[in-house]
Amino acid sequence: MQSPPVPPVPPNPKKLNIGLLIVGILLFGLGMYILWHATRSTYVKTGELLPAGGFGFVGLLLCSGVLAKRFNKWVGGAVFLVVTGGLMAYVVTSIFIADSIAEERTARFDMFRTFIPFCEGESAEDTADYTPGDGIAPTVILAFRGSDAHGEWQASVNQMPEEWLPESREETQLVACVKSEKDVVQRCSYRTRDGGFKSVEHVQYHQITTLYEASTRKVLLEHRQSGDMPSTKCAGSISMSSSREVTRGSPHISQAHDVMRPFVTGEKAKKKTKKKRTKKAKKRKKNKRSTAPSTGWDEAPKSKPSPTPSKASDDEDDGWGF
Repeated sequence: MQSPPVPPVPPNPKKLNIGLLIVGILLFGLGMYILWHATRSTYVKTGELLPAGGFGFVGLLLCSGVLAKRFNKWVGGAVFLVVTGGLMAYVVTSIFIADSIAEERTARFDMFRTFIPFCEGESAEDTADYTPGDGIAPTVILAFRGSDAHGEWQASVNQMPEEWLPESREETQLVACVKSEKDVVQRCSYRTRDGGFKSVEHVQYHQITTLYEASTRKVLLEHRQSGDMPSTKCAGSISMSSSREVTRGSPHISQAHDVMRPFVTGEKAKKKTKKKRTKKAKKRKKNKRSTAPSTGWDEAPKSKPSPTPSKASDDEDDGWGF
């Protein structure tokens, strides 16, 4: 006797729904990550909003469909509308805030640049009188980048303490002009594989900070900060990828902030304390041997250490950034 045929097992809707829900969550999460990456900085990356919206929309649609099938269409529709509305509000708010910050920053940079003639010798009578001891004095800082022949004054806004920034030219009390100089303490010349020569300069950088009272152009502070002295000995050989300059610890713009802080805020300048070296550290430094970088060819340097530093020419970049 033949047994009746076994009917096919219908697919389990529960497993199907769980699978779609997982796929929807993954796509929605990917879209949210792209959206976060596009809006996390000051400037919104509008080019990433379209893929973020695509992945997020498909993922949210799958999740809402699963919820609608599991419960009812009203639940799925409500989730879709609420999440979509919240994300759209987030994107619009992020763009609005970013545009406001960008406009404010651009206006502040433009205001700082109006003081470029001040650092070049002109006066600024339309500024506020300097009142030391009466809170923080709004300060403008300009930094000169490049050589004397090919450089320019630039507004140093991003690295300034936020509370020092003036809102307008009329409330500015102090102006700081910061320049860089360099001394070439050694020039080393090496022969290359193709028969040419490569010159490497050992450079010590200096940072000169001049702080003025804005309304009277009275000099309140002149400070020269020197970087660490590089070695005066030429290495036996170098690699072709080596920089044309050798330095050791160039001054940073934050050091200019420290020396002018007493005039801006009334606080005392920060004092750096030297760390005490242990006996083991002293012993390691004493036994440490200096080694020249490996290049594949060994040529003796063409130049010998000069007894005194020489001032660099004006047509060379200073390599000193803000």
